[in-house]
Amino acid sequence: MAATIKIKNSSTANAKPTSSDLVQGELALNVTDKKIFTEDSGGNIVELGANFNGFKNRIINGAMTIAQYATSASTSTNSFVLDRWKLQFSGGGVATVQQSSTVPSSTTFASSALLTVTTPDSSLAAGDYYGIVQYIEGYNVADLGFGTSAATSVTLSFWVRSSVTGTYSVAFSNQDGATRTYVATYTINSANTWEQKTITIAGDTTGTWNKTNSNGLRVWFALGMGSTYETSNPNAWEATAAIQSTSSVDWIATNGATFYITGVQLEKGSTATSFDYRPYTTELQLCQRYAYPIRSGLSGFGNGTTVADVAVTFPVEMRSVPSVTQGTLLYTAYGATSAYTQSSNLNSLPTSYTQNGCTLRFSNFTGLTANSAYIVVPNATTSVVTTYACILTSEL
Repeated sequence: MAATIKIKNSSTANAKPTSSDLVQGELALNVTDKKIFTEDSGGNIVELGANFNGFKNRIINGAMTIAQYATSASTSTNSFVLDRWKLQFSGGGVATVQQSSTVPSSTTFASSALLTVTTPDSSLAAGDYYGIVQYIEGYNVADLGFGTSAATSVTLSFWVRSSVTGTYSVAFSNQDGATRTYVATYTINSANTWEQKTITIAGDTTGTWNKTNSNGLRVWFALGMGSTYETSNPNAWEATAAIQSTSSVDWIATNGATFYITGVQLEKGSTATSFDYRPYTTELQLCQRYAYPIRSGLSGFGNGTTVADVAVTFPVEMRSVPSVTQGTLLYTAYGATSAYTQSSNLNSLPTSYTQNGCTLRFSNFTGLTANSAYIVVPNATTSVVTTYACILTSEL
């Protein structure tokens, strides 16, 4: 007669045993999260196989820990602050965004994104829009099978807190000028209180979904929309560019309103599992595919008397050939005997560059010697440059 072996188990998402539940070597199973735990010789609860989750979370920087651009900014237009999160603003409203240490007390998150309205827009024009968005590269969602009969369900989970209660929307769409969109709704029940939300949607079996290095899936947390981007038919796939339901609040309309978000996870399947904490270095490298700020010195040579060319090797292959923007700091070229500082910010990318590296060309120097070696460094008043002096971007 066959014997049945049953171990301790739970079907509650994110539940894990405590040291009082197990003895050394004993097993416990979370059947919802599909995780197995045991207790080690030191009395610690260990998740077996925890390092083999793969790329479970398709959102990059969902814990808001990476802030290569800046840790705070004020925006009334489209811009990045925390990595991979784009502030999409068009209208008369203005908000600040910053990396905040305010997090749900019941979690181990260290950071959140905080948006605060400084200039409200209480009368949105039809084409106005406000929100925080992540564009997910096609390679990272190709296995979801969207646009085919094999499309799988996906589950979005996140922690949110706002001073404005009511119904909010989050939209999933296939591209800018979206032709396929699913607007899901969720409710913030209590003001200034962290709440965890979970949204599961069926995969779209129609439409065109990019599967390479262009935008594969857009996830847009709506904070106020004009009528052009509203739908009266939420929680279903539509052939529209809608981002928000007509029943949703316009957060941007309230002066001083706050909106916090962290722990954003998008995963394959119909169950929300525990947050996929990736090592910090891994998360940083994922972000550097789209943005790489330069804060240190670079080796180069004089290309005539006013230009210094420097070679840059990117830490990871960028999504596409990047564009370059010089920050507010000037650069100084240190040669064998003298130092030369730019008279104003100016740089460009020469014609020879790839997704793996490039030559940066810094102009507006005086007195350089052609073909002489130089170390080109940010001309900061301190030894540590806290803001980028030059940034290469290949954002979606």
